[in-house]
Amino acid sequence: MTATLLEDVGHAFQSRSETIATEIVQSFSGEYERSFTRMAEDKLINEFHHLTDLISEQMILQEYTAFSGKVFEWGKRFGQTAIRSGVNVEEGLLIVPFFRKVIIRHIRDIFLKNNHGIEEYFVMADFLHPMIDQTVYAFTEAYVEHHHATYQHAQDELLELSVPLVPLTRDVAILPIIGTMNTHRSEELLHKALNRGRELELSFIIIDLSGVHMIDTAVAHHLFQLHDALKVIGITAVFSGVRSELAQTMVNLGISFNHMHVTGTLPRALELAGVVIKTKEDQS
Repeated sequence: MTATLLEDVGHAFQSRSETIATEIVQSFSGEYERSFTRMAEDKLINEFHHLTDLISEQMILQEYTAFSGKVFEWGKRFGQTAIRSGVNVEEGLLIVPFFRKVIIRHIRDIFLKNNHGIEEYFVMADFLHPMIDQTVYAFTEAYVEHHHATYQHAQDELLELSVPLVPLTRDVAILPIIGTMNTHRSEELLHKALNRGRELELSFIIIDLSGVHMIDTAVAHHLFQLHDALKVIGITAVFSGVRSELAQTMVNLGISFNHMHVTGTLPRALELAGVVIKTKEDQS
């Protein structure tokens, strides 16, 4: 590919960039009226005007690096703008065929006016299409990162709710655990129990395992770490609700409950912590 070819097309694109951008947006809007209704038409035109200028610049300077550089940055930023405007990725990608079609139409027109041959046309296309593809890749990558961040935030909130430390009295709190315990969740349990226990100046934390169905060596190790760590800061850990099948599993794993407060039921754990539940009969 000669420098003259790239420069001819690049300079022609620079002079036509606003026209190209307007044609892209208007042809797209005519076909899909509602896809970008949350983004003003003039803003869309400015975005594609900027992209056309970037492509022109890379043609003139003969610079092209896959998945990097200004064109890639534009795709990423435009994706983030679309996300903030409430446009989903499927709607956003609808504009790509119009973008490609208008660009190719102008290249064909430039070739006819400057008498470039058909072979040069295909060489030019081989240069241009990867550049368009990387803008699409960057655009979708912005959505992938956004969805990942949203998912991670939801996971963090769910994890926070799955480890609720509930104060019962001024110095006693209960940590009910329901469902399957994994390493990540047990680490969160350790972190939260220590921090909240110190913050609330607790004397006892009752860790109720009534709703736990499975446990492995790593999780059991974290429970022992929690017991020892709480003891260091002056808090007594009481494990309650250890069902027979769970106890059997822990024994089979070689786990010993020596020197630990373990009860089969929550009421018994409350007694160990000095919490008395009065019934109506007791009050009468």
